[in-house]
Amino acid sequence: MDPPRMLSLSMVVRNEAQRLEACLASVAGFVDEMVVVDTGSSDATVTIAERCGATVHHIDWPGDFAPARNHALGLVRGEWVLVLDADERLCPEARTPLRTLMAEPDLLLINLLRRELGARQSPYSNVSRLFRRHPSIRWSRRYHAMVDDSVSALLQREPHWRVADCGVPALLHDGYRPELLAESDKADRLRAAMEADLAARPDDAYSCAKLGGLELSEGHRARAITLLERGLVSADGAERYELLLHLAMAVTPEQPGRAMDLYRQALALPLPPRLTLAARLNLAALLLELGQHSEAAEQAAAATAAAPELAVGWFNRGVIERQRGRLEAAIAAYRQALALEPDHAEAHRNLAAALLLSGDIVGARACFGRAIALLAEQGRGEEAAELRRRAGGLVKLEADATAGSPMALQAAAARSLQGRRIGVTRAETQLGEAHRLFTAQGAAVVDLPALVVTPPDDWGPLDDALEELDSFHWLVFSSANGVEAVQQRLQRLGTSLAARPRSLRIAAVGRRTAALLEELGAPADFVPPAFVAESLIEHFPVSGWGLRLLLPRVQSGGRSVLAEAFAKAGSRVVEVAAYETRCPESLPSAAVAALLHGELDAITFSSGKTVSHTARLLEAAFGEDWRRQLSGPAIISIGPQTSERCRAVLGRVDAEADPHDLAGLVSACVRALRDRPPASGRPG
Repeated sequence: MDPPRMLSLSMVVRNEAQRLEACLASVAGFVDEMVVVDTGSSDATVTIAERCGATVHHIDWPGDFAPARNHALGLVRGEWVLVLDADERLCPEARTPLRTLMAEPDLLLINLLRRELGARQSPYSNVSRLFRRHPSIRWSRRYHAMVDDSVSALLQREPHWRVADCGVPALLHDGYRPELLAESDKADRLRAAMEADLAARPDDAYSCAKLGGLELSEGHRARAITLLERGLVSADGAERYELLLHLAMAVTPEQPGRAMDLYRQALALPLPPRLTLAARLNLAALLLELGQHSEAAEQAAAATAAAPELAVGWFNRGVIERQRGRLEAAIAAYRQALALEPDHAEAHRNLAAALLLSGDIVGARACFGRAIALLAEQGRGEEAAELRRRAGGLVKLEADATAGSPMALQAAAARSLQGRRIGVTRAETQLGEAHRLFTAQGAAVVDLPALVVTPPDDWGPLDDALEELDSFHWLVFSSANGVEAVQQRLQRLGTSLAARPRSLRIAAVGRRTAALLEELGAPADFVPPAFVAESLIEHFPVSGWGLRLLLPRVQSGGRSVLAEAFAKAGSRVVEVAAYETRCPESLPSAAVAALLHGELDAITFSSGKTVSHTARLLEAAFGEDWRRQLSGPAIISIGPQTSERCRAVLGRVDAEADPHDLAGLVSACVRALRDRPPASGRPG
């Protein structure tokens, strides 16, 4: 497939000096041109845009976004157009999937999964912001301007076009944070536009959904219910989900049974799992309130599998496990929430209570201290005082100002890599999750991408195997890369993993692999307790004799242990190349400088290939003396096979992750660096 010839960024802005630079930086190197239309800024917006390389045009504000966006659309030159607001940023891990999708010749529009930072409800939304530049695609609607109406009409006239979803979160959005809404007149402007739109189209499902949701958020339940029920008469898809979600929330106080039914209807809709998270989390909370603890726990576990990157899911899971009396599970869930969101005061408070019940007085004291400090920092002084009073009756809280205070101890524990610089050698598309986990512990991350994920040399063997999926008993995935490749090829055949033959079962190695399958609506039937191939073989739920297994895998350099073991057990194994991982051309200049000046405290390796490729890249950068650059940083491996490769190529390994995943890799860094001085300033 030929790559798209050109991608344009299109923006309409006004007085966005505080947020514009971060937005433009997020697409640098991804888009080919940046076109910004300014509608009358009085701050430094225009200067910032031009400094970042954007072409700036000026118009008077036309009254609403649709005509402004259409004007901006007429100024771009790209074959594809990405439309962003200044309060949005592109996620780095979405770049490669989006490039792959844009190369599809019959693709017209790509729906982007957007994470709503700080949103009280619905942490994800789907927005149609990346589309092929076509004369028939235009913006419409007075508020929440969209191209959907024109795209629907175009698909009716030209049915050869397709619309696709990007499977990974593509955008981060700040605009719905409650504190940001409170600082602006955005809510008032939205209400005025919504009321005008509803007056023009009183039975329109979209208008009823948006205004009904706003009425509910402002406490006007009676009108909210009227609007939401009216909209459900004609709604489908994402609009139907939104209506069901808000109606369930509106009727919960008086009709909890009806609310549960509405949540279940919402979850039954064929939508990506991240988009239905709010319904699942709310249903879990309602089930807990009604005493149905087991199903509440199932819903909470499904939420964390669908979006393991969200602290709120882990926090809610901790609450439910605590109510079930499962202290260890609750503590683990709270700790995961804090790894993702270290300043989550309620998670610190609840973790403190769980630790106290488990007998860990020192840990409870530290967590109570941190929770109190955070509540005070967040302007919640009365809550902080009340927690201090209650906690003080349970454990002795020393003065927070002392160096060894509980607050200081917990802060050190929560940010146990503070001041450390960690080199991460994962693929470019998989760096985002590593960044989140390491920075949550206070570390600065230096990217040392050692893998480039590409298609295999020949899709033929995989396509042939997928054509006869119904002849296999098991589909075995050892990586998320394999899942993504199989899903893409199945979609070209007009099907998907979720629509696989009912007789086909799926096994997955690794938390990320299983989470991606869950997200695609194809949850794994079996996930081994440890995240290595040997664990899958040891714990496989059925005898392998007579089974036919399909193993999509990396084209070269991967281990054959799965195929060999299953063949030995009497299975008929078909291995096919689903993707390839190649070595990048060079290390980033920032990584070379950090290594040269001895500024890295540790380097982490997530596979044997990352070890081999890193050695090759170091030799290219530093010559025969390349091993000298590794004399200072700790060498951290994700698992036994990677450790073996580290010893063979690098001469040592200082710590190994347990469990064998990213969270375990972070913990291994903490252990390895506990007694080491910071690396900054050591000569290379």
